[in-house]
Amino acid sequence: MCFKTYNKNTKSYKKEGKIMKKHLLPLCSAVLIASLTLSGCGGGVKKVNSDDDSVSVTISYWPNSETDAERHALYDTYLDQMKKLYPNITIIPDEEGYGIDNFMVLAATNQLPNVYRKPFTEPQQIINAGYALDITKAVTEYGYDKGINPDIMKISMKDGKYYGVPYSGYMIGMAYNVNVFKKAGLVNSDGSLKLPTTYDELVETAKIIKEKTGIPGYAIQTANKEGGWAFMNIAWSYGVKFMEQKPDGKWVSTFDTPEAVAALEYIKDLKWKHGVFASNVLIDSNELQKLLATDRIGMCILAESAPASIVTKYKTDKDAIAYGPVMKGPSAQVSQVGGDIYMFSNNTDEKQVDAAFKWFEFLGITPNVGKDYETKLEESLKADIAADKLVVPKSLKLWVNKERTSIDDALYKKYSNANPLYWTNAYPDTVKIQQEEPVCAQNLYALLSTAMQNVLTDPNADCAKIIHDASETFQKDYLDKQ
Repeated sequence: MCFKTYNKNTKSYKKEGKIMKKHLLPLCSAVLIASLTLSGCGGGVKKVNSDDDSVSVTISYWPNSETDAERHALYDTYLDQMKKLYPNITIIPDEEGYGIDNFMVLAATNQLPNVYRKPFTEPQQIINAGYALDITKAVTEYGYDKGINPDIMKISMKDGKYYGVPYSGYMIGMAYNVNVFKKAGLVNSDGSLKLPTTYDELVETAKIIKEKTGIPGYAIQTANKEGGWAFMNIAWSYGVKFMEQKPDGKWVSTFDTPEAVAALEYIKDLKWKHGVFASNVLIDSNELQKLLATDRIGMCILAESAPASIVTKYKTDKDAIAYGPVMKGPSAQVSQVGGDIYMFSNNTDEKQVDAAFKWFEFLGITPNVGKDYETKLEESLKADIAADKLVVPKSLKLWVNKERTSIDDALYKKYSNANPLYWTNAYPDTVKIQQEEPVCAQNLYALLSTAMQNVLTDPNADCAKIIHDASETFQKDYLDKQ
């Protein structure tokens, strides 16, 4: 067991005592959930009868002091400002990320902070396990139910109740290396790049790059469950549906289909028929970003936040990376929506919930645009510019109220430093939004990652059998245990 203490001088929140090791524990494990939910409860916010107005609330996923020093320093300033505005509220920062694999164990042993942040794949699992606090009252009182994109709000809802507040949202698109495209002669007369728009065109473009430069035209994630994530983004465009819920509540795997086989064969052909991949195909997004940053691949699928990460991490010239929408597939042009959601642990009372929502508003994570909102957003963007980061408008609109979106659009336009020749909206009207799968998504990613690795390492791999086996395993080992 470990406990945590807050150092007021360093403004840091540290674990002390014996640290629990991370175990690879899937959120969808029936055994895990059955053994841990004994201590969990899915009730609403606890009422507090104390006359004492002081309240402390711990909030995780704080900007890291080493990897994001500029934003960490800015948040330190915000802590001081918040204290002046609300002297009774103490915000305790926690830089821990509380990863997916060990989350349930930490939740069961009350080691979670009051407020934690999770990706879009996780809320339903956490809610079902009883480790998410019902915050409907605060969500409606502060106007989040009306101010946020309703498709995104659904991600943390169950039975008409709200269990989370979206922090960020992003689309999936295609990233391109400008230098490689120029070397291959794939440039229009106005200086823009000759980018593919369909998966068939992607093949032809990748072949040109490989023939003219010797550089692999395309690469895709396969490691650390990311292969499944990447495959699903392609498979959706082939018309694949991975699961559905029956009227009795049972979840059924639905991707043992010709469309899923065709999508997997497409990836296999990129490697063995067209020869556009690099020799090392067992890579994750970090390695993929490195390859793109160092002119060693032509294009790949990445989240729209990735180019900014590449510029920051590898000191890449901002004009060396281009970005645009996902490819059109045989069925549709589909882009996954991803992001993060703030959720609350069950040991949080109503005063702490209200304090956290006041902090959200103070930061600008709110539909309510106060007098300081524009100032804080501009300060944040200036901090990014000062750190020589890539700043571009978000393709996905998280907020829908016009007062806020007009400020957002104006400031991002003012501070955007992306070359318009190379950066286009990743979410045009032709693109269909696809939410991540609602249950056992991480388990499905793992199974499909193995499928990807099989076809990219074995030229004789049987795509139909691989898809059949993956679908069968997903049903038996995960969905049947829901």
